[in-house]
Order: sequence, then C-alpha cells, then structure tokens
Amino acid sequence: MNWKKYSLITSLLLLSKFFWFRIFIYDDRNPFRLLWAETSSVLLIVVIFTLLFYKRKTLMYTIANFLLSSFMLAIVVYFSYYGKIMTYQAFMQIGQVKDVSSSIFSLIKPQYFVLYLDLVIFLLWYRSVKKKKQEVAQAQLDMTLVKRLLLAACCVVVLFSLEGVKAERTAGIQNETKKRNNKV
Repeated sequence: MNWKKYSLITSLLLLSKFFWFRIFIYDDRNPFRLLWAETSSVLLIVVIFTLLFYKRKTLMYTIANFLLSSFMLAIVVYFSYYGKIMTYQAFMQIGQVKDVSSSIFSLIKPQYFVLYLDLVIFLLWYRSVKKKKQEVAQAQLDMTLVKRLLLAACCVVVLFSLEGVKAERTAGIQNETKKRNNKV
C-alpha cells in the first residue's frame, strides 16, 4: 500500500476524531482552531506509526485508534458528568468502574460513539484497498459501498453537528459563569 495515501487517510480520520472531541468538550465548532491546535499532534502520531510499524501498520493503527477512542469516550463521559476534564488522579481510579458501571452506562449518549466512526471508515477503506489488489472489478463495487457508507457517515456528522447536540455543562459551572457575567 502506498504509505503517502495511508498517511493522508489516517491523518484526516484522526483530525475528524479530534474535531468531535473538541465539540463534546469545548463546544468548539471552528475547524480552523482544530487545524491550529491538533494538526501537529495528529502528524506526530502518523509519523510515529509510519516509522515504527512498517509491516503491521494497519493492525497497530487499529488497536491504537480503538484505545484512543475509548480514552476520549471516557474523558467525554467524565466531562459530561463533572463538567471538568479528567485528571490523572481520576484516571488512576479506573478500577472502580466495575462498581458503578450501571450509572456510567446511563451517562453515555449515542452521539459519543461518533468517536469510533473514523475507525469503521478506516477499516472499510482498508478492506476495499486490499480487495482492489486481488480483484479490480470487485473492488469498484466495494468502493461504491465505501462511498455510500462515507455519505451516510457525513449525514450522521451533519445531524450531530446541529446546535441541539453539544456537551452539557453541570449547573454548578453554569452558575459560576452566570456569577462571573453578573460581576462584570
């Protein structure tokens, strides 16, 4: 597989993941701030994977992407409940998740699973590229399927980016914000 195409697709998909993360945490829908803040991180991740994992790049990227998505989901769920970013000390208490798992699942909203969407798109793209090497005619049909899935994913992205879907803040934080506005 062409490493340039692989790196470009990987970078774009990781940027989309960070974009959704910024929407859920900071309620920041400005793509220019995303490019300013996250591009260097994404490029660093892609360069490390390109250099370290030459032969098993896809497997390692898939595992790391799943772990990154899970970590981001944990941060977003923590933020939606407490109204602040998870600290190191809070992360070290991960062993208590079994005890409160039922209440944690009630905090997870369906739109949070968009953090895993890039992984699904990548695997579909990779599968179609792999098949293209085997059967060119069959791969064209798969690319049509991937294009349809990408179109459906874009529709999901548009639906989730509407104003009604954003990270909720706790009443305490809203009250503090209102108090600060009243003082000014």
